Amino acid sequence: MRISVLWKDKQNRRRLLTLLLSFLLYAFIISRIFAYYSSDDEVTNRITGKSIGLELYEPEWDAVGSKMARASEPGMVIPKDPYAKNTGNMDEVVRLHLTIRLDESIARPPSGNAQHEDMLQKATDTERKIAILRAILYENGGSFVTVQSGTQAASGNTIPVTDEDGDKFIVSYQGSDFLIEDAQRDGEAFDFYFYYIGNNYIGGTTGTNAQGVPYDYSSFTREETVMETLSPEESTSKLFHKLAYPIYKTDYLTVFDQGYTIDVYAEGILCKDLDARKLGHTVENFKKLAAE
Repeated sequence: MRISVLWKDKQNRRRLLTLLLSFLLYAFIISRIFAYYSSDDEVTNRITGKSIGLELYEPEWDAVGSKMARASEPGMVIPKDPYAKNTGNMDEVVRLHLTIRLDESIARPPSGNAQHEDMLQKATDTERKIAILRAILYENGGSFVTVQSGTQAASGNTIPVTDEDGDKFIVSYQGSDFLIEDAQRDGEAFDFYFYYIGNNYIGGTTGTNAQGVPYDYSSFTREETVMETLSPEESTSKLFHKLAYPIYKTDYLTVFDQGYTIDVYAEGILCKDLDARKLGHTVENFKKLAAE
């Protein structure tokens, strides 16, 4: 009975269609928002076609995290644990490529709440990307990277970053198994390479190791840092372990209820290709062959 009345009344019919379209749009937007973390995990071989064996794994994400991400809320901790494994039969060196991109295709409808709308306007695109970076953590809750305003020459595991608006930041990787480098960006994404160096020291650094033995690698540069060789069936360390949403709803709504993606890619070069050119297994030489 109610349906027939609506179809007889053109005004009500238009209202019903508007409501249906609004609901479909809202459902589409929600599905896009909660797909933010379903990374297009890929393996890219820059040098040797199919002769290299390299795969990216995310066991906790596949088992638990991908489901949790579809119903995220303030205070939630979502497992995300990418690492690369040599699945071939030859030694190789590896880097992981991390990209954080905002989903500009989502036309977010007004919430009808003036305070909420005001909060959404307060976070710039750069601030949102930095907040996402800061939410990525290790298993023990430690930060994956730190970000602060300012300028500084690259040294150790700290690099300068300039965003699309020209704002300058200092990004420091807090782990020790990778060397962070700023990737070629398109103006929209935060884009980083993480070269797997294992227990090797970073060029240009001095200090004392865990056993209390001093070391001095100031005689060569960061890009001359030696990468760790992955033998068949060996894996890199996990790049990070989880994403922890802010506990407070105001912080969550400002950043994490809008669409974005975090993509991780694995890229490898066979050691024999470096050896054939009499090149050391360094970050610099990886870059050289990857650019060809």
